[in-house]
Amino acid sequence: MFESLFDYPIVGGLVVIAALCVFAVVGLFVVRRRLMPRLRVEGADSDFTGAMLQSVMVFYGLAAALIAVTVFQTYSDTTKVVTGEATALNAICCSTGWVLPNIVLRLI
Repeated sequence: MFESLFDYPIVGGLVVIAALCVFAVVGLFVVRRRLMPRLRVEGADSDFTGAMLQSVMVFYGLAAALIAVTVFQTYSDTTKVVTGEATALNAICCSTGWVLPNIVLRLI
C-alpha cells in the first residue's frame, strides 16, 4: 500500500511531516476547546508547575553531568590499559627480535 512512497523519499517524507503537523494542530484545537475549559487552570497552578519543572531539570542536569564524568573516566582508563598493552607487546618484540608483520605496521 505505502511501497510507492519509498520510490520518492523526499516527497514521502514531506507527506509524513505534513500529516503529523496537521494531526498536531487538530489535536491542539480539540484540547483547547474541549478539555481546557473543564480543567479550570489558574495562576497558582502554573507557579507550582514551574517550580516542579525547575526541580526536575536540576536533577536531570546533575545526572547528565555525572554520566559525562563517568564516560570520561572510562575512556581514560581504557586509554591507560591499551597503552600498557602496546608497551608490553613492544617490549616482547624487542627482546625476542621478532619483527611485526606488514599488516600490523600499517595499522600503527
